[in-house]
Amino acid sequence: MRALCSITLLAGLACATPLKGHQVDDNKLNREVAAVIDAYIGAMQARDADRVLSLVSDDYFEDGGNSDTKDDYGRKELATKLKERFERTTELIMKIQLVEVISKDKALLARMRFDVRYRLDLPSGSRWERHNDVNEIVLVRDGTSLKIKSGL
Repeated sequence: MRALCSITLLAGLACATPLKGHQVDDNKLNREVAAVIDAYIGAMQARDADRVLSLVSDDYFEDGGNSDTKDDYGRKELATKLKERFERTTELIMKIQLVEVISKDKALLARMRFDVRYRLDLPSGSRWERHNDVNEIVLVRDGTSLKIKSGL
């Protein structure tokens, strides 16, 4: 009987339910991360820089993924970049699928696949662009909520 209970328990653990629309287990932490991601998607699709910034920590920092400090920027520069990009963007459609959420020290690493399509209105005319890739954002606790510290 114990063996049957153990097998049943292990089978249940192996078949954890994925969070709808993502490739991570449905648990409290992953739902919290997904809520931040969903809010980010909504802010981006609305092309609302202030809403995006409300999800970003005060000490946001982007290093460009390289050793060149010329392309590094913080929250203030992010605000400028978002506003400039949104001025030229007339439509934006974004999809994100969480692949993995990892706790590391006092941060969470959220690995995801993204697909973003957007229409730019430029002096030379309007055109659609599309980017899809994998990305990792870092989230930190700010009181009771999660904020994005890097990775946008």
